[in-house]
Amino acid sequence: KVLIMPFAGPYEVDIATGTGVAGGTVYGLQSKLISPLKSEYMKLPAQLEVALEQVLKVRYGKAAVSRWSESCAVAPVASDDSVFNATKSANAAYVLSGEFETVKFEGKVVPGPWYQVRLNAKLRNTASGAIVWQIQKHNFDSFAPPSKNQESPQALEEVLFPAMVKSISSAVIEAIRLKK
Repeated sequence: KVLIMPFAGPYEVDIATGTGVAGGTVYGLQSKLISPLKSEYMKLPAQLEVALEQVLKVRYGKAAVSRWSESCAVAPVASDDSVFNATKSANAAYVLSGEFETVKFEGKVVPGPWYQVRLNAKLRNTASGAIVWQIQKHNFDSFAPPSKNQESPQALEEVLFPAMVKSISSAVIEAIRLKK
C-alpha cells in the first residue's frame, strides 16, 4: 500500500507580469488574459495529491493507494521522522511525501506565459525507513501559450501540471517495481 502525504507549500510564489497600470498589467493589457493570483497557486499541492492518487490507483488498485487526508484523522506533524512513524499505523508499505518550494509565473505575450515549479518529493519504505526514490529542488518549467479565451492558470494545469504528475508517478512506480 502507498500512502500519499499532503504536499507542503508553496513557500514562495513569484508572479512577474510587467508594470502595474491602474488595476491591470502590461501583460494583461497586451494579452487580454488575467494574470494568476498567488492564492490560486496554493491549491497546487492538494491538486497534485489527488492526481497522483488517481494515477497510482490505476496501477495498483483502489485499495493499494490512499491519501493521508482520507486514512488518518490526525493532521500530519512537521517532523519528517514523526510523519514517517505515524504512517506505520496506516499499514502502508511506502509513503510518498513532498513540498513545493517555489512557483513562478512570468507574463509574456510571446512566446507565452512562462511557469516554473520547484519541488522536492520522496518515497520511503515504511519497514526499513529507507528512501527508495527522491527528487530535490527539481524544476518543472515550460512556456505555455494559452488558447483563445483561456486564463493563464488553466494553461499551467494543461501543460506543466500533467508533466509533474507523469514524472513523479512514473518514478514511484519504477522505484516500487525495482524493490520487489
